[in-house]
Amino acid sequence: MTRLFLFVPVLLLAAPSAVASDIYINGKLVRGITGVKLENVTVEFNDKGELHITAPDFEVHPAPAQGEQSVEPVGTVALLKNRYFLFTQTPSPGKVPYTFELLVNEKPVKQFTSEQDQLTAELTLYLKPGRNVITIKSTYLARGGGALTDQYQVFVGRGSPNGAALEINKVLVSFARKGSDTGDSLDTFEVDVE
Repeated sequence: MTRLFLFVPVLLLAAPSAVASDIYINGKLVRGITGVKLENVTVEFNDKGELHITAPDFEVHPAPAQGEQSVEPVGTVALLKNRYFLFTQTPSPGKVPYTFELLVNEKPVKQFTSEQDQLTAELTLYLKPGRNVITIKSTYLARGGGALTDQYQVFVGRGSPNGAALEINKVLVSFARKGSDTGDSLDTFEVDVE
């Protein structure tokens, strides 16, 4: 089995939005929670920047195994086993005349432009166990394009931070626009997460 490892440098001081704080509900680390409203809770940030929520009326259950049906009563949160990230790369920032918007399960998550040579953002909290839909909206900027060889790549992958780098061990979405492309696009990808 071939494993793909991509190392994407993460400038933690220059891009604090790329680092997500851990969230705990009733002492359990949670990732991939969506569509949950918590009432009558106590919220605390500790000295590490972690968010701790005490919610007496909630239970946190592990995510179902691959292929199992998720049937959870109201008032529970499923945990994801992995972390997921958006990352971009281009050798020629600004040469691909586009702005982008990333949506997860039809909810807007991140807007960015091709002016940024590298962007990294954690998506784990926007995902749910099982099937998810990632949509990338590309909006053409009529200021003229670049050369055919200019390219702006957008990836979504499973991985983990490794010091000042991001180690991706599985790419789930790979998308690119070229400097010679014109017109808007809406590209949708179905991905399974655990």
